[in-house]
Amino acid sequence: MTLLRNFILFASAFLSINGAAIAQATRVLHQTFEFPDEVSSIESTIAKDSVEIVTWQGINILTETTILLEQASKAIMDNAVEEGRYKLSATASDGTLVINFEQPGRRELRVRGATCYEKVSVRIYIPDTFEPNGDQKWRKK
Repeated sequence: MTLLRNFILFASAFLSINGAAIAQATRVLHQTFEFPDEVSSIESTIAKDSVEIVTWQGINILTETTILLEQASKAIMDNAVEEGRYKLSATASDGTLVINFEQPGRRELRVRGATCYEKVSVRIYIPDTFEPNGDQKWRKK
């Protein structure tokens, strides 16, 4: 009985240590974008199922990017963020501001030969002086 109890204690301690080393990492990133008065429309090229648009009374665009990595450590998450994997950009051209990821075609993350499940969602806060104008497009009221 003692041998069985010791084995169970050892196994549960081993599994909890392993699980803590490679588990799930989450992070929320915030960015703010100012844009010139000449901007009359805003577009997002981020995958539609990953974006939520919220209007607010401010004058800038705010973004909140939520990242979930499974089978990845905090160090892997930190490295991916530091490399700009989840960084957004806002580029103005011909009166349109386009919001997208700086690295739109990200490679899959692999740790010890296994693919990490990666879920990225973005909430974009757009000034309430803009109104919807098609799929992921807004125009000045």
